[in-house]
Amino acid sequence: LTAIRFENDKGETEYYDLDGRALGRRFLKYPVEYRKITSSYTGARFHPVLRRFRPHRGVDFSAPAGTPVRAVASGIVTFAARNGEYGNHIEIEHQRPYSTSYSHLRGFARDLRAGVSVRKGQVIGYVGTSGMATGPHLHFMLFENGSYVDPLRVKLPADEQISGTRWKRFAS
Repeated sequence: LTAIRFENDKGETEYYDLDGRALGRRFLKYPVEYRKITSSYTGARFHPVLRRFRPHRGVDFSAPAGTPVRAVASGIVTFAARNGEYGNHIEIEHQRPYSTSYSHLRGFARDLRAGVSVRKGQVIGYVGTSGMATGPHLHFMLFENGSYVDPLRVKLPADEQISGTRWKRFAS
């Protein structure tokens, strides 16, 4: 496999094949190295703390407390603080139309706060049990145009393809 180091349209270093297709995906499939998925996205899940059925609009990834949580795509942090039942909670706005959130964290990465830019794969926090959680896990939500979508089933954007004036630079 041949990989060519080249700056993407945002000035970030990426690797491309000989045809100018990005070798890395725009989004990571999972934000954390997990043991198992303990709750999937569903319209009705029995909540273990509230003891009643209600929608579960994300995916719960069980992992040991302190496991690093990574941004699934580059973007801007729009929220990083305690948020009620979500506990320590981070929200990131990615390239339109996507945004993500990460909940029940033990804590945040150093210097992480609203307004900070993050890169795909960057550690943003650590798995915990803050908020309304019964054990250490990451509650991960994905939004498309502000609406909840199932992170495990959504079709995310295709990989970047170099074209136009950038192709001439790349080819040389």
